[in-house]
Amino acid sequence: MSIKDTKEDLRKALRVASQVPHEYEQVKESRAICEAIQGLEVWKQARYVLLYSPSPTEPDVMPLANNGLRQEKCIAFPRFDPAEGIYKAALVQDTKHQLRKGKFGILEPVAECSELPIQSTDLILVPGMGFDTHGWRLGRGAGYYDRLLATTNGTRIGVAYNWQIAETIPHEPHDVRMNWILTPTLRLEIAP
Repeated sequence: MSIKDTKEDLRKALRVASQVPHEYEQVKESRAICEAIQGLEVWKQARYVLLYSPSPTEPDVMPLANNGLRQEKCIAFPRFDPAEGIYKAALVQDTKHQLRKGKFGILEPVAECSELPIQSTDLILVPGMGFDTHGWRLGRGAGYYDRLLATTNGTRIGVAYNWQIAETIPHEPHDVRMNWILTPTLRLEIAP
């Protein structure tokens, strides 16, 4: 079986797992994840932070946006650039008024928000369908995040629920490895 086929089989299994009602646990676990991230030295030291707008099956890290803004961090979110067919980082100062549904129905910064060169980011919180304890991430298959992450040296934290941790995530040359994996109960810094 090819790596591509193995990844697709794993995506299917994780999609099934995500259909189990977890609403109460998701709120509690998302809160635990946000508290853990704020306790990390890399969060405390970061000036430019790229967050993500969660889908219903991803940990909600949105509270970090307002907390980061209060701490005078520069907070950005991915915004799809249809001309280039890629995501870029864009700064927000008001999550209530500057985020609107964009590509795939996920909240993105409005057009008036300034672009943040991805190379400027100190810290990137990365969603995924699954992660393993070696730092490998399973995305949705389109490669958008890998292309976004490929040009930054910022610390990459894979953020997930416990059920999203797999024994092994197959990886290909274009896949970008995480520096940390963080779940409600796991805080794992990945050795280089």
